[in-house]
Amino acid sequence: MADEKKIENSITQDAVAEGSENVDNIDVDKARQVILSEIGTNLKKAAKNIKDKPLLPRMPIIKKKSKKSNLNKKSIVKMIKVDSKMQFKIIISSLIIFILISISITLAGIYLGRWQSPVITQISRYIPLPAFYINGESVGIHDFLSDSEILTEYFARQNLDYNKESIRNQIYEKIIELKVIEQLANEKELNLTQEEIDEELIEILGVTNLNEEVGDITEELYGWNYKTYIKKVVRPILLAQKLEENFYISHGVNQIRSQMRGFYDVVIEDESQFEEIASEINQDSSKLISGDLGWIKLGETVPEFEIVLLKLREGEISEVIETRYGFHIIRLNEKMVEENEPLYQASHIFIKRPSFIEYLEDQIQQATIVTLLRI
Repeated sequence: MADEKKIENSITQDAVAEGSENVDNIDVDKARQVILSEIGTNLKKAAKNIKDKPLLPRMPIIKKKSKKSNLNKKSIVKMIKVDSKMQFKIIISSLIIFILISISITLAGIYLGRWQSPVITQISRYIPLPAFYINGESVGIHDFLSDSEILTEYFARQNLDYNKESIRNQIYEKIIELKVIEQLANEKELNLTQEEIDEELIEILGVTNLNEEVGDITEELYGWNYKTYIKKVVRPILLAQKLEENFYISHGVNQIRSQMRGFYDVVIEDESQFEEIASEINQDSSKLISGDLGWIKLGETVPEFEIVLLKLREGEISEVIETRYGFHIIRLNEKMVEENEPLYQASHIFIKRPSFIEYLEDQIQQATIVTLLRI
């Protein structure tokens, strides 16, 4: 309708231009037909143009080549190989991390948590880590745990009361003692022969000869095979015996004995020297009172001392005697009976016998011990 109105206005304007005088002569119906005919023609052309030409220009279709389509078989195989290698690396890395974490947790449990079981003992066999150091020499975790396990099983078989802490303390102290003995024996070059080991083994086990059954006996009694039993039991016993013998020789027991005999000769010749010598050399509290022991009842001292005391007469001096404490020269000063009980007033000259036990305890106290795990 807008186009129709526009055309009608245009015709009217043309008519006005020809002269106002001709306006009255225009056939309106004919003009309307002409206008409608022209409108129809224009609409047909517009419809054709719309049909042939879209309102929006068509965008050219660009076919995108897929990257995947450009991959040949070799590239695909290469990618699969690369992915497989990456997966393998991830798996190995994860496995390593898992193993490291597991080992760390296990070690923390052993060192700090006092973890102890047959499984842990077996694991420690393949992890050669130290439990503690004794004078710079390490003792492995496996040795400590296996010894603790053996002692625990022994107490269980004997139906004895025990707790893990006390067993661990016993093993700890025993390992230190044996290691110190071994170190001292090495310093003094004390070696064991196979013959000595065999003789000791026969005596300990109560067998007449060594055969294959010995391994079965040690396995049944201690849970150790033949070689382990020798290492854990036989060698320490023999080394301790040899070290003790060497100790008494090196610490001059024979010299002490000879020295006491010299003192005996002096006091037999001049009894007045007895108190003076006792005040100078005695190695007990009697040194402060010239060797005086006061009144002694039977049973108050060791048997070997009392036997000699009973044989002495008043004023008599004994020869050099040896007791568990050391070397003595005894003088019986007086004896009496009180309430049917004999009493003896005596003095002595005394030099203490060197004690291997005290010597060993002293060496253990002087040892440098670094403990890495909770006992």
